[in-house]
Amino acid sequence: MRNLSTIAEHYQRRSDINERNEVAAWFHREYLEAVRVGLEPEDVLLRLREFLAGSRQRKAPLYRAQTAVLAYFFETCDIFENPPSDWEPAMVGSLT
Repeated sequence: MRNLSTIAEHYQRRSDINERNEVAAWFHREYLEAVRVGLEPEDVLLRLREFLAGSRQRKAPLYRAQTAVLAYFFETCDIFENPPSDWEPAMVGSLT
């Protein structure tokens, strides 16, 4: 999470102002396809990582960089689906 500002700054410095949104849309489409075929959450994450960097095992620094990029797009809510309009968070526990 500490690298999210670095990634945001990278996209702010790009001359192609649409690049960030295009990348976000690619991730979103890939996410929706993974959900459509019924992948479990961990497998969705693996599919997104492979979409980003291929299936080859990466060295630790590159793996961390890939994780930071995925975290950035998750944090900015570009990968997830929007909740239904009537959605409310579940109340966990009770203080009655």
